[in-house]
Amino acid sequence: MMALLHKKSALVIFLLTGVLALHSCKKKKDSDPAPGNTGPTLTLSKVYGVEGMSLEITGGTFGTTVSDISVTFNGVAATVISVTSTGIQVEVPASTSGAVKVTVKGSTFSSQPVFNYVNMTCADFAKLQYSNFTITSQNSSTINYEVDLKNTGTNPLDLTHATIQNYISADNTYDNTDNAAGGFAMYIVNGADYVLEPGETIHVTHHANNLSGSYLIVELKAYVGNYVDCNDAKQYIVAAK
Repeated sequence: MMALLHKKSALVIFLLTGVLALHSCKKKKDSDPAPGNTGPTLTLSKVYGVEGMSLEITGGTFGTTVSDISVTFNGVAATVISVTSTGIQVEVPASTSGAVKVTVKGSTFSSQPVFNYVNMTCADFAKLQYSNFTITSQNSSTINYEVDLKNTGTNPLDLTHATIQNYISADNTYDNTDNAAGGFAMYIVNGADYVLEPGETIHVTHHANNLSGSYLIVELKAYVGNYVDCNDAKQYIVAAK
């Protein structure tokens, strides 16, 4: 009889041990952070970009502590600007196209699709098309205007390598004697939008210095590589003042 009781007690202890082990595993699984190799996939606010631009990463539970998070672009560490429970703001480092990976307290997961660095050519910039140019107002010192710019090509355009340069001319043809009337990089004019994706149109509002002359000439130009001007891809917008 005593032997039977000992056997029953051992069985009960064995069953209780199994239940506690299962409960412990489930609790650990439930408390694991969302990021992980089998966790959610990252979403990027832009899949094309350039060094220095700001990018938002969403798709996981990140916590709110910057020091708990590291981000790499194809293996190169990025600067984490800020973090919320659902999003991370980073500065894109100098790297090459590839996966963006986020590590939170040792758990890592990756972006799909990958992040692609833009290497614009002069042929790409030649696909920039302008339309709807309008002088909206002017006074003795300033000419305000607006224009739509569209990327009609199949590759993204790097607006950090593109500029808008204004001139005031006595006639409706640009030459190097015309007076420069101010200009900026396109990404600054466009509110720090660094990349113009294929098929995308941006509406630009800008201004020129109102100098002596009858015509406003707006030059759209770009450079690639080591500041090589895309002379054959330059475009000129001409409007009577």
